[in-house]
Amino acid sequence: MLRHTIAGSDSDSGNSTTIPLKTCLAGGRSPGTSITKTEAGGRRALRVDAAEVLSAGLRLFWNPMTAHSPPEIYPMPSFPILTVRDLEASSKWYQEVLGFQHVFTIPGPAGPVLVHLRWIRFADILLRRQMGSIEEPKGLGISLSFSVFEGGVDAIADRARHKGATLESEPKNQPWNARDFSLRDPDGFLLTFTQGPVDPGLGMDQLIRKSTGQER
Repeated sequence: MLRHTIAGSDSDSGNSTTIPLKTCLAGGRSPGTSITKTEAGGRRALRVDAAEVLSAGLRLFWNPMTAHSPPEIYPMPSFPILTVRDLEASSKWYQEVLGFQHVFTIPGPAGPVLVHLRWIRFADILLRRQMGSIEEPKGLGISLSFSVFEGGVDAIADRARHKGATLESEPKNQPWNARDFSLRDPDGFLLTFTQGPVDPGLGMDQLIRKSTGQER
């Protein structure tokens, strides 16, 4: 039962009110937009602040058993949203197979509707529960790349294999002075983990000459 409330205002009168967090999150409505609430006297439009909902949601859904401190919440300059068939299974796969951090989960009447995961700071992804069927193969022509700054891509590839994942391509030094490998998530989205430069002293002009066979 969600018993948390959010401070808000009545769109008509401007008077302050409190709104259950469950009401703010229900139905996939965007925080900060008008939310219609049915009461004994009829229906009225309420407005809440996006940051309030996000902060309260984080406090409610952050799992202290899987993190030492609440994940940082910041404005994300860019992020992908992947629609997945089994949200809970995909969230578990990203965390256990690849080591993504769980930021928060938003519940719905029939189970979670959105999961926020993080690779590193400013490398966030959102997994959204698929509603209905999708006939076409997912992810055609789409590749998500994640840079590795600690450890190495080989260690991540070994972890993924140990957890039962099949690699699309093995770790390999590439002509663009990086080492990377790729695999697909449970829905078929292609993920590439990359690290570089392999040779820090190699300039762009040298890279271009090497890639065209002018320099070996």
